[in-house]
Amino acid sequence: MSDKFATMRSRFAFVCFLLAITSYGCTTNKQNKTSDREHENIAPFAENTLEMLGLEKVQVRDNELIYLRPYVDEKFLALDELQTNLALLGAIRDSAVDYSIELLSITEQYDNEIAQVAAYVANLENNLADAIISSGIVTGEEWQAIKQRIAAQTRLLGALREFQLIVNASGEYYEDLIEKIKAQNLQAVKEEFDRRIQRDFNAPLEYFTQIYQTRNAIYRAIAALEKYRTGDSASLVEYRKTAPPFFKRALSDSHPNDKTLQQYLDYVNRQLQSNNEQITAGQLDLKDYLNIRAELERKEKEIYQIMSLVRIQYLTWVRAHNALAEGVKDPSKWFQMGKAAAKLALSLM
Repeated sequence: MSDKFATMRSRFAFVCFLLAITSYGCTTNKQNKTSDREHENIAPFAENTLEMLGLEKVQVRDNELIYLRPYVDEKFLALDELQTNLALLGAIRDSAVDYSIELLSITEQYDNEIAQVAAYVANLENNLADAIISSGIVTGEEWQAIKQRIAAQTRLLGALREFQLIVNASGEYYEDLIEKIKAQNLQAVKEEFDRRIQRDFNAPLEYFTQIYQTRNAIYRAIAALEKYRTGDSASLVEYRKTAPPFFKRALSDSHPNDKTLQQYLDYVNRQLQSNNEQITAGQLDLKDYLNIRAELERKEKEIYQIMSLVRIQYLTWVRAHNALAEGVKDPSKWFQMGKAAAKLALSLM
């Protein structure tokens, strides 16, 4: 990227997109009065594009992972594929930013619209054609035909209207990529994390499960003994039908006398106390497991939310480009989000 692009990025990158739109509507009439010179509206288009799409890209950074970091290595192919597709999302956004900045540069450099169109075509061919063709949006032959139609225009907005076909197709490609990330990549990453986590915690989890199964048997034994003491003579008989073997042996008499009944109650209460101690110790052993699970769920939710936001942002840019190409003069009407989209954007800032 040229120094000019870098300077413009640094100039605008700190500005929040939604605040920019809100404030822009108040100042547009003073700063950008309707003019026959079409290029006067390119500046707010480029600025708003940079403010919206020039934000930090969606990534899963190892250094932001605390409990999950030990499970990330060079063999985690599902995570690599996720990162690759997230990077592709970022590359598409970067291309839109660079395209918008170059569009502004062209209108500032050339007053003659024929020269603007020629420079615009050259920029598309030099900086975007390869990516457009390699993405499969159009074939090489189709691109040549589109380029010829663009080059035949005598007005810059006419050239933008011809290019809108590619802009619209890029929006569809972007949406498809997001759906692939959500439906395939994120699911594959989650399943691989699950497998690796389960491998480490399989034994303590099985032990913890057994402890809780024992607790359930203890509670059922206490309930059966209390029922027997209050006159339900069949309660112990019923309990022994499904009781674990060690309780069947310990509570061997289905019709105990008062002394034996008290001994049984004392026994199961000691078992309950021991079981409580085991659960407390087990919870400490599984603290890391619970933290790992919580971080995995949190990261998954964050990425899903950000996927929704970047989808809205890019499709908003596609519509803004169309509005510009169609000659809509008021910049405040280009980058408009719906209320739900704006609420989502604010929640993620």
